[in-house]
Amino acid sequence: TVAGAFSLLDTEITEVLIPTGDVVNGEPLAFAPEIQGNFRVRYEWPLNIAGQTYDAHVMPQIVYSSEAFTDIIEINKIELDAWTTLAISTGVAKDNWTAEVFVDNLTNEAAQYSGTFINDRARVTLARPRTIGFRVGVDF
Repeated sequence: TVAGAFSLLDTEITEVLIPTGDVVNGEPLAFAPEIQGNFRVRYEWPLNIAGQTYDAHVMPQIVYSSEAFTDIIEINKIELDAWTTLAISTGVAKDNWTAEVFVDNLTNEAAQYSGTFINDRARVTLARPRTIGFRVGVDF
């Protein structure tokens, strides 16, 4: 299975209602990166172990976002850096249960997802660091 999506944006402020200089004509809108995209491939196959057949899979994923601003108010605006994250998972399923090993943010990218300016302090929300885990699920 192949899945993906992307967006191309060209945003700008076209009308300023209050001429204070806080909002500037032609500047981009907040949280509107010019390019965003994701792509993943999931490969599945039957896996035979000790006479039992399991549904096995492996799935790599990549997500990208170009730089973006956090606000349209000039003094509150923070520029978020572009980022790319990678993830991979692999696992097996049988009947009503699943088991999976995963690594999220494989390259440990300090991806800047969001930001705000409060109490004279810029605050940026980062992606979780590299996370390695094991998931088990049961459908009942």
